[in-house]
Amino acid sequence: MNPRGLSAPPDELPELPTAKLGTESLWRIHPADVSPWYFKAEPEGRFNLADTGTCYLAEEPIGAFVEKFGRLLRPGGVIPEPVVDSQRLSRLQAPKVTIVDLNDPKVLGLAGLTAETHATTDYNLTQSWARALRDAGYAGIRYRARHDPRGQLVSIALFGSISPPRSAAKTTVIPVGLIHEASDTFAITVLPRRHSRRR
Repeated sequence: MNPRGLSAPPDELPELPTAKLGTESLWRIHPADVSPWYFKAEPEGRFNLADTGTCYLAEEPIGAFVEKFGRLLRPGGVIPEPVVDSQRLSRLQAPKVTIVDLNDPKVLGLAGLTAETHATTDYNLTQSWARALRDAGYAGIRYRARHDPRGQLVSIALFGSISPPRSAAKTTVIPVGLIHEASDTFAITVLPRRHSRRR
């Protein structure tokens, strides 16, 4: 018997566990020529909304790093340096909104949600959940970063229906220390090894 996979959202969602944003910083890695508050509406994003888009962030800089570059790894865990150099790291003030917390284990019994929500590549299904959660009044989703095999790093998906804060983001090139952290923790190597010496 095949195990039941992630099902489509029901017509009426139960009340789900939530997390409140607004006091902490969130992190995003994005192309240098794109606003940190860019909301993606393309079909390939896990929780993308076709009408208003979705903005993906992380609770830690390393979470933003592995989610951005994990899907771009070449054999041997290599990322070409020009790819990294074309990106920027932004620290953003989280908006004061309430999001559904899919990391809370109660979502299993309440809605039948499993870790597949974070890991499946069936984006049609996860996007249907995003639409249902947005329509139920949630401003976004708190979930596990797919590219962290430990399941420890946390990602945030904010729906385009929210109004991002007007405060300016702090944006920098990708720090050398973050590149070293990715190497030490995930064996991701940025080549050529211009940053081989620790600072």
